[in-house]
Amino acid sequence: KCNEENDTDGEDENCTKERISFSIGGHVVNDKGYPEDDNSSSFFIDRNIWISGTEALEHKGGVENELCFVMADYLGEAATPALAKGAIAGVTAAFEINQKRLPPGCSAGLRVADNLSNWGIVVGATVPLANTTADLAELEVALYGDTGKGEQLVESVPSQGHIDDHFESLSILANRLHRFGHTLAPNQYIITGAYGKTPFAPGNFRGDFSVGIGGVRVEITA
Repeated sequence: KCNEENDTDGEDENCTKERISFSIGGHVVNDKGYPEDDNSSSFFIDRNIWISGTEALEHKGGVENELCFVMADYLGEAATPALAKGAIAGVTAAFEINQKRLPPGCSAGLRVADNLSNWGIVVGATVPLANTTADLAELEVALYGDTGKGEQLVESVPSQGHIDDHFESLSILANRLHRFGHTLAPNQYIITGAYGKTPFAPGNFRGDFSVGIGGVRVEITA
């Protein structure tokens, strides 16, 4: 059950462990938080994909660190975790930028229709899996922020016990997409769920991803 009463950013992490769906368009697919029986798809546009270190406008929302997969090949019908692993070009540290567009207390259906408050993503350099130093289950992500009082650690979150198996999720996503006539395709970006998160405020934010993935930065301005 989603804890909407205590949900501060339009997405309760309690919703993500047993649910998976998709958002496809432009070059981004999002596989988190949707009810399994929902047939909706929603869209990013290319101008809302930013490069690490860029400046973004302030919105009423927040920033979240996300691990992002970059597709190299098509992945659809009969996808397996092994095929999913072989279909990606690599991984990148990322931020999801959210935007508050709905009033508090909206139903889960309305939140899905609003793409779970998503506005865009900020991505770092793509790192091939062969260049990572450990299994992605060992990943830990630290979110830092400087809103005028010096950089401070906001939150550090381990992947294990927090995010489901990445390649199992990708294979489920690909098979779900196939049911609706879609596939994962080269050059698409896939974000898999929030690690650290913070409400929107002007300042500099960075995510530090372990296992050799590196970092991502964004400056938020009023």
